[in-house]
Amino acid sequence: MELAGDVSGLDLLDTCCAADARQSLSWANLGASVTGCDITPSAIQNATQTARRIGKDITFVVADAQTLEPIDDASQDLLYATYIVWLEDLSQAARTWHRVVTAQNVQETRRERTARMRRTHLNFRTGATNQRIKGLRW
Repeated sequence: MELAGDVSGLDLLDTCCAADARQSLSWANLGASVTGCDITPSAIQNATQTARRIGKDITFVVADAQTLEPIDDASQDLLYATYIVWLEDLSQAARTWHRVVTAQNVQETRRERTARMRRTHLNFRTGATNQRIKGLRW
């Protein structure tokens, strides 16, 4: 977050806020006007409830980080992207991110992943149950 500098008053998009919305909440605490996105409706519902409970005014939207379809062109001053290792098409995501920011303000964080993590994630995305995951070979 230090790399972004002073974010007070900036419109900031968190492309993968997840259910806990930690990064969105952190950006809001630093003074940004935050929109948090996640592809999972239940994550957005949980994030919204958390923000309300602690009195943070954050907009949460169901959106795929690769397309950000409900987000208007050039509507964001800064974009914060986490969990990009899970994106299927990083090139498409980068084009989308360029579309929604007012300038070249994209911040990326890196997290290592293993083949096991990737398979688990893909199975959760496709709706696998615990029974089906147990049968996977790592």
